[in-house]
Amino acid sequence: MRRIVPVVLTAALTIAGVALPVVTLPVAAASPVTPERSTLPLDGIDPEAAADPTAIDAPVDPEQTDPQLSRALALAEAQEPEGVHEDHAEEVAPLESAQDPDLAALSALERTEAFTVAGVTWDAASTEEVIEVVVRIREDGRWGEWTTLPASEGLADSDRTGTEPVASARADGIQARVRTLSGEAPSGLRIELIDAGDSAADAAAVSPSAPAASASAANGYEIKPTVVTRKGWGADEKLRRGWGTPDQSAVLNAMYVHHTVNSNSYAKGDGPKLVRGIYAYHTQSMKWPDIGYQFLVDKYGSIYEGRYGAIDTLPIGAQAGGYNTTTIGISAIGNLETGKPTAAMVDAISRVLAWKAYQHGLDPLGTVRLTTGTSTKSGVHAKPGEVVTVNVIQGHRDTNITACPGKYLYAKLPEIRKKVKTAVGEAVAAHGNAGAALPAPRVAAHDARQSPAQLDAGSTYSWQAVPGAVRYELLTRVGSHGYAMTDSRGWGTYATVTATSATVRLDAGANRIVAVRGVDSAGRRGALSILTQTARPVATSAITWSSKLRWTQEPGDGAVNGNLRSTNVAGASLAVESVRDARRVVVHGEAGPGRGRTQVLLGDTPLGTLSWSASTVDRAAARVLDLPAPTSGRIRLVTLDDARVALSALAFPRFPATTDVPAAPSALAKPGLTTPAATVAPVRLSSTATLRWAAVPGATSYKVQVRTAAHGKGYGAWKTVATTTSRKYVVTIASGASAQVGIRAVAPGRTTSARATFPTITRPVSTGTLVRSKGSKAWTKVRHGSYFRDFAFSTKKKGATIAVTKVKSAKTIQVTAGKGKGYGRIAVYTGTKKVKTFSLKATKTSRLSRLNVTLPKAFSGTVTVKTLDAKTVRVSAVTTAR
Repeated sequence: MRRIVPVVLTAALTIAGVALPVVTLPVAAASPVTPERSTLPLDGIDPEAAADPTAIDAPVDPEQTDPQLSRALALAEAQEPEGVHEDHAEEVAPLESAQDPDLAALSALERTEAFTVAGVTWDAASTEEVIEVVVRIREDGRWGEWTTLPASEGLADSDRTGTEPVASARADGIQARVRTLSGEAPSGLRIELIDAGDSAADAAAVSPSAPAASASAANGYEIKPTVVTRKGWGADEKLRRGWGTPDQSAVLNAMYVHHTVNSNSYAKGDGPKLVRGIYAYHTQSMKWPDIGYQFLVDKYGSIYEGRYGAIDTLPIGAQAGGYNTTTIGISAIGNLETGKPTAAMVDAISRVLAWKAYQHGLDPLGTVRLTTGTSTKSGVHAKPGEVVTVNVIQGHRDTNITACPGKYLYAKLPEIRKKVKTAVGEAVAAHGNAGAALPAPRVAAHDARQSPAQLDAGSTYSWQAVPGAVRYELLTRVGSHGYAMTDSRGWGTYATVTATSATVRLDAGANRIVAVRGVDSAGRRGALSILTQTARPVATSAITWSSKLRWTQEPGDGAVNGNLRSTNVAGASLAVESVRDARRVVVHGEAGPGRGRTQVLLGDTPLGTLSWSASTVDRAAARVLDLPAPTSGRIRLVTLDDARVALSALAFPRFPATTDVPAAPSALAKPGLTTPAATVAPVRLSSTATLRWAAVPGATSYKVQVRTAAHGKGYGAWKTVATTTSRKYVVTIASGASAQVGIRAVAPGRTTSARATFPTITRPVSTGTLVRSKGSKAWTKVRHGSYFRDFAFSTKKKGATIAVTKVKSAKTIQVTAGKGKGYGRIAVYTGTKKVKTFSLKATKTSRLSRLNVTLPKAFSGTVTVKTLDAKTVRVSAVTTAR
C-alpha cells in the first residue's frame, strides 16, 4: 500500500517565523486515482486479543446519555406512516467474555499501512448468520472506540457480501470482532482495506456551475446545488461495470437518507479521498458495479456525485435493497449514530433533496407506496411483493433492518423535510413547475415490416431532430417469448446515437419497447417518446402444425420470412405454447378472393375470428386480433371453412393497440384491498387502524361497512358507517373486540359492487379480563414506556399463569411479552392442551415481542399462558384473534 508522507514544510516555516511572500499557484486538474486494495484474514480468535479486557467492550450508544436525542428521535418516528415497521435494527447484548459462544472471530490489534476505507466481507454463499460486526481503528496514533458496521445491501449477482465500510482519512491500524448465531465464522471471512490514494486536486474539488434554465420553461436545474462530479473526485472509471437491465428508474418516487459509518474526524480536503475509498470498497471488495449511492455529502457541506449519471438521470443504485428502483440515496459521510451532523451537512442534504424533489414533482412532506422487490439479499421489514407506504423523504431504517442513517441524522429528518418543502415552494413560485429540458422527439411512421409486428431481426426507426439536442438516448424494456417483460418501473439503456435513427434488434418471439429522448450539451435529458413497442414473430420451430389434417409447405415467394403453409379443409390447426401476457395476436398469411377464416383460441376457449377474404391476393397480409386483457397460455388457430387458408407467421405483442376499441360496460368490480401490515391484522395493539383500497374504474364513491364482536360475543350485523370518495378508512376497535371492515364500490346508475372484506382485526383483551395466578405464584407490575400500556406483569415463579376466559372462535393467539438475557419459557394452552412453547431468552432486551400461535381450527373456551421455569417472564398483553 502507498506510504503517506506528511507535508510539514509550511508548519516548519511558520514555527521558524520566516516571512515568505504569498504565491498563488495554479489549481491542479483532477485526474483518476486508482485505489489499492489489501485483505487481512479473520480466521478465529487471537489469544492475545482475547486477553485484552477492552476487546469485549460494547459500542457506544449515544441515546443512553442524550435525552435531547431521545426526544428528537421520538418526533422523527412519529412522522413514519402507519404500518412502517417499529423495529429498525437488531440490538445485540454486550459480550461478557471472549469465551462467549457466539464470538466467531477476533483479530489482533493490527498495525497496517495507511488506509482510507475498511470493511469486513465473507462469501455470499455462506449459511452462517452474522449478528454483529464491530471494528476499531487507529487514527493519529490512538485506538478509537468500537464501531458497529451494519450489514450492507446485498446484490443477487455478487459472490461476496459483508458490512458497510468504515472510512478514515488517516487510519493505520484495525481490529475486528465478528459474532454469529452459531459461533462459527462464515467462509471467506476477511478484513478489506482500501487506500484511496491522493490527488493534488482533492482540496480544490468543485463542480461546474449549475446549468441555466431554458428560455421557455423551468427544467428542474434552477435550484441545482454545486456538485463535485466523478471526474472532480478522481473516479477511476475502469472500476465501474454495467449494471444490467434495468439500469435506470422510469420515475422518482422516494428519496433515502443514509450515512457511511466512517470516522467523523476528517479534514475539509478529505472528502474526495473518502468517496474514492467507498467507491473502491463497493466495486472491488463487495463486487458491485458502481458506488451504491447516487449522492454523498460531507460534514463541510460539499456534495459529491455518486452513481454514474446521477446528476442528469435516475441510475438504479444499491441504496435500499428491495426498493432501489424508483428511489435515490443521499449518504452523509460520517457516523451519525455516534456523532451529530453539522449544520452544513444538513443544509447540503436538504439542497440535494430539494433539487430532485422540484425536478421530479415530489411532495417533500408526502407519502408514497413502494413495492418490495423480490430479488434482494437485503434485510427488509416487508415481504417480497408487499406494498409499503413510506415518506417521500425517509431514512434507510424505515424500510430496511438497519440503524442507518444513524440516530442523530434520523432525528433531523423532520427538519430536513420542512427545509425541502420550503425550497421547493420557493422554486415553484419563482420558476413554475419543472419540466423536461428538451421536448420529446417526433417519431416517424412505421412501415409494414415494423407494425403491427417487427418482421426482421433488425429494423431501423427514425425521428425528427430535437432543437438543442446533441445526441439521443434510447431506453428499452424487453421480454423473451414465455418470459416476463423487464420491470416497468425501470428502463435499460439500449444505445446512445448522434443520428436521428437507430436500429432495433429483436429475437424471434420477443417483445420490446424502445423509447428515445434528446440530450443537450450539458447532459440534461429531454422528454421521452416511444419509438416502438413491438413483437417479432415466433420462430417457425415454435409452431406446432396439426398432422392429421395436414398443412402443405408452399414456395414462400412474397410471404413473410419466405415461409408459407396452406390447407383447404376445416379443422386444421396450429398451436404456440407458452404465450405470455399477450394483448394482441398478429397473424401473417395470404389474403385473397375465396379465402377462409381462422378461429383464435386460448386452449379451447375462443378469443375471436380472423377472415382472410380480400378482393386481391396479398401473400404478406396481416390480421390482428385485439385481446381485452393480458393473455397467457397455449394459443391455437383452427380453420373454420373448407376453403384455402395459407399462413406464415404469428406474433404476440404485449401492448394494446394505440387506439383502444371501446368495450361494452361491465359489472362494477369489487374493490382491491391493500393487505394490512402484520402490525394491523390479525392483531392490532393500538385502538385505531387505517385501511386502504385501490380505485375501481367507474366508481364515484365507496360504502364502508363494519361489523364487530365484543370479547366472548358473536358478531353483530353489518352496518354502513360511511360513504366516502376517499380510498381509506380509520376503524376504531375496543379492547378485546374484533372488527371486520368491508368496502363496496358505488357508481351512478349501477348497483353497488360485491363487498370486499379486510382480514379480521382483534385487539388485546383489557387488563381486567386477564386472570392471574396469586399467592406463591403471583405476578407483579413492572413499568416501562416500551411495554404495551406502559407496563407488564412480571414473575420469576415456575407455574405462574395468566388466563383469558370466554374466548370465542379464536384462530390466532398472540402473547405480547418481553425478551432478554436470562428470561425463561412460557407455554400456551387452549383448554388443557399445550399448543405452543416459547423461549423468551434473547441476546438483546425487547419489551414488545409478538408471539403468535396459529390454531388449526377455531377455538372457544379458556386460553392460558403458563411459565415453565423459575426465570423472568414479562407479559403485557394477550389477544385471542378471530
